[in-house]
Amino acid sequence: MEVAEARAFLVLAEELHFGRAADRLNMAQPPLSRTIRQLERRLKVQLFDRSTRRVELTAAGAALIEPAKRLVEASDSAVRTARDVASGATGVVRLGFASASVRGAVSGLVRAVSAKYPGVSLDLHSALLSAQGLEKVRTGEIDCMIGRWTSLPVEISATNLFREEIVAVVPESHPLAREHREAIRVADLAGEEWVVLRGGPGAALQSRVSVLARRAGFSPTVRSSAPDSWTQLVLVASGLGVALTLDSVRDNTNRSQLHYMRLLDDDRFIDVQLAWKKDNNNPAFANLLACAEELFPPGEN
Repeated sequence: MEVAEARAFLVLAEELHFGRAADRLNMAQPPLSRTIRQLERRLKVQLFDRSTRRVELTAAGAALIEPAKRLVEASDSAVRTARDVASGATGVVRLGFASASVRGAVSGLVRAVSAKYPGVSLDLHSALLSAQGLEKVRTGEIDCMIGRWTSLPVEISATNLFREEIVAVVPESHPLAREHREAIRVADLAGEEWVVLRGGPGAALQSRVSVLARRAGFSPTVRSSAPDSWTQLVLVASGLGVALTLDSVRDNTNRSQLHYMRLLDDDRFIDVQLAWKKDNNNPAFANLLACAEELFPPGEN
């Protein structure tokens, strides 16, 4: 039984009148009669008793109602699913992010997408360094990545989400901490040993640290390198050196045994971006991008 035949059968079973059923189906009465006769021939059973005065369901017709309803409902569900996926109302978006420092942005985006597109789920990939995550975007392993970059490949698009500020951090035993200094220049750290992030190609913070130090007239003496910001702060707290980090890292990690100071230097701000491949054809990602642009309006970053 075809879906169109099932629909026609169900309407006629409700109306028990060819004229009224044809009106509901937006068709003429003769084509409806042909459809029902064709269905009866295919099933080799009579579904309706017809007379000049009335139309009644046979036992076979009554037994066919529930299977016909299931067929129509399955067809309608399949159409809705296909349309929802095509429109991005349902689907999966694979989102990567660099570290706990952007968890506020990630959770805000998850809430916004869930509220506006409850059929869209986010597959989160955490603890990705910006360079590593960008490579996964480029190869199609994830749809998009929240991170920080100095430059992007030509096949990648990005939008700025918000701006972060670079801050200095020293162990609480450091003279600058004992002096309760709240703001310094990078030049004040020229004679220090440093704990730096290992980073990778295009890593924004590491590149900016090098630029700030060079403008201050020195090259940092690296005592230790760390794979991530959390480890970097542990090493600073242990007294192995000083570091430059981000205000979002400061605000999302334990401040015990650490002293943070604002920088007075120019170029102390870094943009956090959402990056994706230009030829991404995932409709659900397009809706996530719309939510991101609404959540982080241009000009307010």
